[in-house]
Amino acid sequence: MEQNKKLKIAVFTDSFYPGVGGTESAVFHLANALKNLNYDIMVCAPTYYQLTNNDNYNFVVNRCKSKKVTDNYYNGHPNISKEFIKKLNDFKPDIIHCHTNGAMLVYGIKYARKNNIPIISTIHTKFSMTIKNDIHSNFLTKICCKVIGSRLKKCDRVTAVSQSMDKEFALYGYKGQFDVIKNGTTFSVDDVKNVDKQLAQKQYGLTDKDNILLFVGHVSKVKNIDFIFKSLQILNDKSTNFKMMFVGSIDDKKFYNMVINSELKNKIIFTDNIKNKQLLSSIYLNSKLFLFPSTFDTDGLVVCEAAQMETPSLVLDGYGPSERITNNVNGFIINDELDMAEKINYLLNNQDVLKKVGHQASVDLPKNWNFVATLYIDVYKKVIENYKKIRR
Repeated sequence: MEQNKKLKIAVFTDSFYPGVGGTESAVFHLANALKNLNYDIMVCAPTYYQLTNNDNYNFVVNRCKSKKVTDNYYNGHPNISKEFIKKLNDFKPDIIHCHTNGAMLVYGIKYARKNNIPIISTIHTKFSMTIKNDIHSNFLTKICCKVIGSRLKKCDRVTAVSQSMDKEFALYGYKGQFDVIKNGTTFSVDDVKNVDKQLAQKQYGLTDKDNILLFVGHVSKVKNIDFIFKSLQILNDKSTNFKMMFVGSIDDKKFYNMVINSELKNKIIFTDNIKNKQLLSSIYLNSKLFLFPSTFDTDGLVVCEAAQMETPSLVLDGYGPSERITNNVNGFIINDELDMAEKINYLLNNQDVLKKVGHQASVDLPKNWNFVATLYIDVYKKVIENYKKIRR
């Protein structure tokens, strides 16, 4: 490609603000970083009709028509969105970078082939787990996974945020090469410097003497929240002093009802979703340990968020979030519920270890999004050059 030509990147996604989740956050921060590096960026996403779309960003946002699926998810219909298509045509992207496996990827592939440009796809999520959780059928889950694989095979390159996705790709029937590019950090330097510790204390009645354990994310079964609760029950039997905070939308009502009717009801706080970044930062800062035994998350931006506040994470061995962590150096890796309970009990009684590991986590784990964006830029340029060679 021409050396001095400014690259135009169309970022396709089914999940974007004002929706809440890791993919939404990753797409925003990547698009913002790419724009900061002086590239032309257009984020193509569904319209969230019942929510406020305040698209006052550093980059262009192009919304297509959509239909509400859940409060947090709107299924895009780019094919029938004339204004959306016109804006995309006028933008004339050099490459499409898709962060989904759904409707926007299907349209992205079609658009890329029609306009003779390459398309790459980044997979953030283990869709096999969400599909099975939604439809409760192994047979239909296999079919849906194969459909995802067929779409990925039509892309010019595939990337993921975790090496653990190799097993997921096998379920899709996708055996091609994929690049692993980890997500960047959510909080800025100013966010970290200006955290008010008392903000969370006043909001939730916390003190410096409280041993706060924390989870941030959708409170749903796929996040392995039952694992946390079982560990806390074991921990409670040891008469350990702790408080547990679940920060995020309460998707699993059965879990919530079980907790508030259990012997732990006075030790567990549900905050629901928190959009106030200052308050969320304050909660991280007040926490002694971040519990994230998710088998669903491929990377987990929240692990880095915690690390930025020098709060170390405790994660499950063999899954995506553990890839960033060296056990007992910049985080902690456990194997089962009993292991988690015993580790928490040990750490709360040896808080010098918590502080040392938490500090190292802040050094090792967070990556600047501008750095992450440069890694993607390298991929874009290689894919574009290869695409041109093949079609000469």
